[in-house]
Amino acid sequence: CNMLSPLLNCRNSLLIFTYENELINLKLDTLITDDLLEEYYQRHQNEFRLRENIVQLNFVKLPVDAPDINIVRRLIRSEDPEDLERLEEYSLNNAAAFFLDQDSWFIFSDILREIPLNPANHESFLRNNRFVELNDQFYRYFLFIRDYRLEGSPSPLTFQIDNIKAIILNHRKQTLINEFRQNLYMEAVRSSAFEIY
Repeated sequence: CNMLSPLLNCRNSLLIFTYENELINLKLDTLITDDLLEEYYQRHQNEFRLRENIVQLNFVKLPVDAPDINIVRRLIRSEDPEDLERLEEYSLNNAAAFFLDQDSWFIFSDILREIPLNPANHESFLRNNRFVELNDQFYRYFLFIRDYRLEGSPSPLTFQIDNIKAIILNHRKQTLINEFRQNLYMEAVRSSAFEIY
């Protein structure tokens, strides 16, 4: 009987785990509104500190023989949506790589892997440079830093959306499981399935 007891406990644990997962799949509310994200972010803003420098930028990497380089120099600094559409069209036809998303944040060290630049002090570089043009043997690199946030500062909501969604869903899962276990316990007490000593 002693050998069977651990096996029964393991089997029971697996059954409970499987049942709880099915319950989550059936009953978990996965809808998370923008208002809920904003509210959670505002209440827990101090928990969202940047561990790295991040940037919003326009970036274009062109082969050295790409045509009409002056178009890139002019358009990459523009905030005008029409100019950025023209730059995107040019980049689709000529660039080896580009980022022109006005809302996205990128980890600055990831961007540095794309260009032949290694500033000694990232914070100083970000504070003092908005536009950078570099060349190497094969490519020309154009970088326009529209905005930045430094390590240790509050993280922008848009950079934390996936994390906040995961936190909210995890809270909902735990609440659902706790309610299920409490209801199961109360039903067992009501039906006298076990006695409390």
